[in-house]
Amino acid sequence: MATHVRYDVLVLGGGSAGCVLAARLSEDPERSVCLVGRARGAAEARPPSHDVDRRDARDLLPPVGTCSEAVGDDLRVRGFENLYVCDASVFETIPRANTHLPTLALAEKLGSEL
Repeated sequence: MATHVRYDVLVLGGGSAGCVLAARLSEDPERSVCLVGRARGAAEARPPSHDVDRRDARDLLPPVGTCSEAVGDDLRVRGFENLYVCDASVFETIPRANTHLPTLALAEKLGSEL
């Protein structure tokens, strides 16, 4: 028999930003949060290799800017009431440094505002 559970928030993606966002949102004891997915663990990570081809590039480079026009300044997807995007795809330009820390800052900001 299937058991149905209702959550207030569903966070898709268990990478660093997803975990930060879920942790921040879980600070409210009245809010139930479900984190779906997980980051690639050290055992699953690809070994370093100099033989990287274009097919591997999608795993190495974050999709920066792919959603920047679909979300507002509050990270809400335009046309939806409670759908947010919180990853490097919302950046309008590629940061000069790695996208990891700006994405974590974005998750902290969204988590504190929701």
